[in-house]
This record gives sequence, C-alpha cells and structure tokens, in this order.
Amino acid sequence: MDTGILIPNTSSIQVDWSIFTALLLLTFILHLWMMNIMLGTSIIALVRQLNQNKTTDLSHDIASHLPFTIAFTINFGIAPFLFLQVLYGHLIYSSSILMAVYWLSVIGILILAYYSAYIYDFKYTALAEKRIFFIGFTVIALLWIAFVFTNNMTFMLTPEKWQVYFKSQSGMWLNAKEPTLIPRYLHFVTASIALGGLAIAVYRKIQKDHCHSEQNDEKERQWSQDIQTGMTWFTAASLFQVGIGVFYLMSLPGPIRLVFLGAQPFGTAIFILAIHLVILMLICGFKKNVWWTLAFIIPVTILMVLMRHVVRTMYLAPYFKVQDLPVDAQYSPFIVFVVALILGVITIGYMIRLILTNKLMPEQTI
Repeated sequence: MDTGILIPNTSSIQVDWSIFTALLLLTFILHLWMMNIMLGTSIIALVRQLNQNKTTDLSHDIASHLPFTIAFTINFGIAPFLFLQVLYGHLIYSSSILMAVYWLSVIGILILAYYSAYIYDFKYTALAEKRIFFIGFTVIALLWIAFVFTNNMTFMLTPEKWQVYFKSQSGMWLNAKEPTLIPRYLHFVTASIALGGLAIAVYRKIQKDHCHSEQNDEKERQWSQDIQTGMTWFTAASLFQVGIGVFYLMSLPGPIRLVFLGAQPFGTAIFILAIHLVILMLICGFKKNVWWTLAFIIPVTILMVLMRHVVRTMYLAPYFKVQDLPVDAQYSPFIVFVVALILGVITIGYMIRLILTNKLMPEQTI
C-alpha cells in the first residue's frame, strides 16, 4: 500500500511556518526543562526513600515542590503541543488513533499521579514508611506517561507503519518494533535525572547564598551536602547520558545519522558544538560548580532540541514538509495569542518568584 494515501490532507495556517516552528521550539524548551525537573526530582526522591537513612530535609523538600513542578510541567506543555498540532496535526492525530487507548489513558493516569504527589507532600510526616508507595506510584505513572508520549512521537514520524490499523482498530498499538524507541526513551529519562540533580543543587545554592547570615551552621552544612548530592546525581546521570546518546544516534537510520556526521553542514555544526559544550558542562559538574554547569546546560538543551527537530524533519521529508503548508494570512488572532502568551509567562514567572520567596524565608521549616 502506498503510504501517501494514509496521510490526511493538511489545513492552512495563519502565519508563515517559520514563526510557528520557532514558537514550537521555544515553548518546547521551556516545557522540557520543567518536565525534566519534575521527573528527575521524583526519581531521586524515590531512590532516597528506598534508603531510609537518607530521608532528610531534602526528601521532604522534594515532596513539597513536586505538586508545583507537575502543575508547571502540564501548563508549560500546552503551548508546544498546540504548535505541534498546528504544524503536524494531521500526523499526530493519526498516530494517536493507532494507540488511542493508551493515549487517552494518560489523562486519568496523570490525575492519579498528581493526587499521589499531593498526598506524598501533605502527609509526608504522617505516612512515615508508607510514603514510599505514593512517591513510587507517582514515579511509575510519570515514567509510563513518558513512554506513551515517546511511542506517539515515533509513530508520528513513521507513517509507513500506520498500516497496522487495518489489522486491528482496537487503538492498542505501540511502536514496539521501532529501533529508536528505547534509546529515545532512555535518553529522555536519563536527562531528567541529570537535570533533577542540578535543580536540587541550584535550589540549595540559592538558599545557602540567600540565608547565609540567618541560618545556623548545621543548616548550612546540610545545604552544602545537598548541593554535593545534587551535583553527584547530575554528573553520574550525564556520563551515562553520553552512552545513551551514542546508542540513540546509532539507532537512527543511516541517512539521518549522517546528517550529524558530516553529510549536512547545519546538522554537523550543532552536533559538534553540542559535544564541546557537553564536555565543558561535565568538567564544571565534576568540579561541583553549580552556576557554570547551569550556564552550559542551557545551550546544550537548546542544541539538543534543534537536533531533535532536524531528526523529525528528516524522518518526515519523504511525506511532508512544513514549508509546503498553505498560508491563509490572519495576523490579528496571532497577535492576540502572542500578547496572551507573554502575559501568561510573566504571570507564571511572578508565581514562581512568590513560591521561591516563600520557601526561602528563614522561618520556614523545610
């Protein structure tokens, strides 16, 4: 069967494709940071919970922040998914139908994970040893949701596999035979652990610097230890991530892999630049230099997102190019949206500032 007849017709867009693409990448970067912090810190909390000797203030602090990070991840995820639908809606909807049962179940599972995270936070002390079941459920639920999303994103890129729909319309297909599925999934999970560790180190560093003269020596020693802990998680996960990254790169089809290995100037340039920045980031991580590590991980994340976009473009090249989308110019709704987006980001930034200010007050016991 000709794969082309399986792909639905596209709809016109209101402004040039390049604007929507830029907004997709920008908002996805913001969502990715929040998503990594959410999953990474929850995994770290679970590991610490398994080791009862390490259920210190850090574990309690992660518990108190987890509901916030889940909420911010969800809200920051709305914009990139909307832009994805605008540009690739005919593809993402088709792939979603193939795995409709799993895809729709994400909503219910996410609600349960959110509820479990709240219990883990509000009942942290009262639950005692039982709290492991709540953080454990939250982590497993989030990992499953990530796996479902990874399946859908890879299904979207491989329309030639959509023919399985004619074998069964149950909506229970997973892209299990896709070579990039597992390395892509592990690439995301490992990055989350690394960024979760760095987020802990950054937060404790801010606390230590902000409240230096107002806290006793014991509290400062605990914060310094947590900074070391966070950076250790970051460096260990980042080193493992290098191996996973190679695994992921080698799992890509040959022509796409070669884009980053000399066949295409842009792909090769961002790949080489990313390698150098990762090395510098790891050096700073091993030296436990929190701020320089943070400074390097920001451009590394941006480059990784650009590489991800190149991979998506190459996968879909035989079937679809965003440049071919018809434009039905309607700038006024777009301007209203941009204004609303800016106001929303300012509001969220103000909310984060209030949360951090409240958490950093010396009278707070974390």
